[in-house]
Amino acid sequence: MWLKTFIGNLLLRVKESVSRFSVAFICTVLSFLVIAYAIVFDITNPDTVYQLCMALAFGGVFSILLKLANEYFEKFKLKILWQHILSALATIVCFFLVHIYYESDYMIMAYIGIIVALMCFIFFAIMQGKNAKLCFPKIVSSICFSNVICGIISGGLSVCIGAFQALIYDGDGIYKVYMIVNLFVWIVAYTNLLLSFVPKKDVEITTSK
Repeated sequence: MWLKTFIGNLLLRVKESVSRFSVAFICTVLSFLVIAYAIVFDITNPDTVYQLCMALAFGGVFSILLKLANEYFEKFKLKILWQHILSALATIVCFFLVHIYYESDYMIMAYIGIIVALMCFIFFAIMQGKNAKLCFPKIVSSICFSNVICGIISGGLSVCIGAFQALIYDGDGIYKVYMIVNLFVWIVAYTNLLLSFVPKKDVEITTSK
């Protein structure tokens, strides 16, 4: 009974997270689809795949920052439509810049630096909520919890695929199924599960004792 309740609460958290960070959810799904496409069709030149994933990651992080800034700061108010538009524009601009300067090491450094800066701003925004001292422990515990849950899901699904491979079908491309399933778990499920623990402004941060 407790397991059913636990899973139900977990799914409810993720559902609320998807609704709250809808652009980030779309970015994770698109990233998964792009990589899965490259795996299924054996793309020999993955540069475009890398560039798309970099742009989608940037757009997802940028959308999270806009959403949290809108929630935590009274002077920063944007309608949801404008948040979506700005996030889409940021993704598109990032893709073209990455595509143009892809061969440059400075581009990679600039990209990583901007992502780190956005993450720092996100952390700063979360710190403006209640019980700011518990913010860092909450983030660490949420990362650990998400890793454990997704590790269990990934391991369980891999065992199921292995059983299917051993008992029913053992084709040459079965490794692609392993890769795609685990990609879905660690890109889509993990990211949105982790985002479900991002506290809202008026919600008191608590940690398990």
